[in-house]
Amino acid sequence: MEDYRLTVPPVPRETLVKQESALTADAYEKQLYSNYGLTLPREQVLPFVEIRERMKGSAEFPRWVEAFVSNYYAIWGQPVAHELRLIALPTLFIVGTRDRTAPGRPFARPEDQAGMGHIAELAAARAASMPHADVITLDTGHLVHLEDTAGLNRAVTAFLTQ
Repeated sequence: MEDYRLTVPPVPRETLVKQESALTADAYEKQLYSNYGLTLPREQVLPFVEIRERMKGSAEFPRWVEAFVSNYYAIWGQPVAHELRLIALPTLFIVGTRDRTAPGRPFARPEDQAGMGHIAELAAARAASMPHADVITLDTGHLVHLEDTAGLNRAVTAFLTQ
């Protein structure tokens, strides 16, 4: 939805690896709530934290961190936001009103950080530039499929049967 290259400077791979490797379970849980605007109760979030903590104890963790950082670079360095207007097929964006996801926000200038990650507004703007796009917003954060499964299913079913 957003071209982060406009607000986030290049971040060295080593910085991202070090940051991700040092993240504690408590810090990761807080990050899930703050970065993704989650509305899930804590008992539904803790399994994600526990999985990550188990991963940290495995021999595969360094490889996982490298994959995570590569994913960050793909999002940052290969944005698709500008190409969405080229999609001519019917398109439905289903986004959470509380979603404030913005990879790299901590590295952006303070004056840019507040304007990043307004996903519902970004989806509306992207849809307006497309010939056949609609936006459904649900009262959730980033994980719409977990936070409002029924709402997601209704939206998808209505879209597919129109």
